[in-house]
Amino acid sequence: MKYFYPTLYFTFFLILIYSNVSYCQVTWKTSLETGYYNSSGDGLSEQEDVQIKLEGQVKYNYQRKKQNASVHLRVRPEMFGLKEQLRSMRLKAFASYSYDFDNFVGGINITSQRHLFSGKNLEISYESFLLLSDASFKICNNTPANASLGYAYHSLSAEEQSLDLIFFDTKLNQIINSYLKIGYGAYGEKFLVGGLTRTNYILQKNKNSGWRLGPKVNLSYIRDFIFNFEYRFLLHGSQLTAFPSFEHWLRIVTGKIFGERWSVFLLADYYTRKFKTKDLTLTENNLLYTPMNLENRIYLKLGYEINQSTEIFFKSGYFNESLYKNNLSIKGWSWMIGVEVGG
Repeated sequence: MKYFYPTLYFTFFLILIYSNVSYCQVTWKTSLETGYYNSSGDGLSEQEDVQIKLEGQVKYNYQRKKQNASVHLRVRPEMFGLKEQLRSMRLKAFASYSYDFDNFVGGINITSQRHLFSGKNLEISYESFLLLSDASFKICNNTPANASLGYAYHSLSAEEQSLDLIFFDTKLNQIINSYLKIGYGAYGEKFLVGGLTRTNYILQKNKNSGWRLGPKVNLSYIRDFIFNFEYRFLLHGSQLTAFPSFEHWLRIVTGKIFGERWSVFLLADYYTRKFKTKDLTLTENNLLYTPMNLENRIYLKLGYEINQSTEIFFKSGYFNESLYKNNLSIKGWSWMIGVEVGG
């Protein structure tokens, strides 16, 4: 946990500084889901079994005059199967601070995550750290803009892969009217990948450096129903890849609230990449760029709000999560019922 605990300590430091109850608000939320799933995975046995997911999070917000600060902690344990169990644990700590300088709003954000997988003959851990500075300003009344510059670090267990990168992210938001907004911008980064490779039965550390660059677009509509669309296309170049190598990332969230109690939402995350390698015999995938927190999934969620703090729901969908180790992945269909409580 190279970066997780320092980030956690920093979040508590913000809480101590901005602990005046007159200007802060603490919110929390917890949810429990259980159901049935069937899966097939590369390197994992096919099975049909019970799935259990528990998530808890607490958020601290502080606002006074021109200052804003927030701390967000989240934990999510998950279990696939009662017999041959595959267990997952996600930990996240997030802290942010911003100040309104009248002409623009500047801020800094720190995020650290840990993701642990364990099962029969399987132990995998991921760590990620993000340090981000950003600024928001207006080009004109209907065109706010945002520019970000940051550093990120990812690592796979036992130093099988490490990733350092510096990136920039820019976006313009065109406000069409009170319920429709369109955003467009560009993302770019310079990265360095390190990984253990085996040559003549000898493990050695090798590296690969490169860049990712491309446009992004999003659309947000909130009126009689909700529709959010995000898309990013990135060209990819490195010492090991040849042109054209590229990635697609797409997210769609849409839904509608019926009456005062019922809601239905559809969530879709889709990621795919096509890398063309210069060396056709290359088998060391851990030297290629490996993004984290990218899970292909599509879910339909039907919810009923019992009161302002409690909701019960039914969720069904498809998931495909790559574990990025020896081509391991877990994928399948799930049917879940759950309850969410917050305050």
